[in-house]
Amino acid sequence: MGLKIYYLVGGSSPDGSVTFYDDECVLPVINRCKLLIGDTSSDIVGRVGDLAIIKDTKKFLFREDSQWIEILGAQGPKGDKGNKGDQGPQGEPGSPKDCWPIDSIFPCVVDTDPEKLLGFGKWECIQKEPWYAWQRKE
Repeated sequence: MGLKIYYLVGGSSPDGSVTFYDDECVLPVINRCKLLIGDTSSDIVGRVGDLAIIKDTKKFLFREDSQWIEILGAQGPKGDKGNKGDQGPQGEPGSPKDCWPIDSIFPCVVDTDPEKLLGFGKWECIQKEPWYAWQRKE
C-alpha cells in the first residue's frame, strides 16, 4: 500500500477563504492537518501537526517536530479481581537472632550493649561517632 492520504482537514488561507491541504496544494494553509495511512512509519513523511495511522498495527501517530509520537487512548476501567486463594500454612516463628547473624552490625544512638537491648549475643563496639555501631561476635 505504501502511503495514502486518506482524509483531509481544511484550514483557512491568510485572506480567510477556506482551503484544503493535499499533495497538489502549494498555498499557505493555517491550521491544516493531513491524516495519512501507511504500512510503516518510514512510509509516512508528514509535517508538524499531521496525523497518521500505521496499517495493521492500529497505531495512531502525531507529527511533532521531526518525529512521530504515538497517541494512546484513555485507560479503561480496572477489571474485577479473581477469586482469593486459600491461606497457606503458618510459617516458622521468627527470631531477632535471624536479623543479626554473627559479624553483623547493630547501629544505635545510645551506648547500651545490644545484649541488654536484644537479650542475646556478644557484641563489640566498633564505632562511637556519629552513632554507635556494635558488631556481633557470637
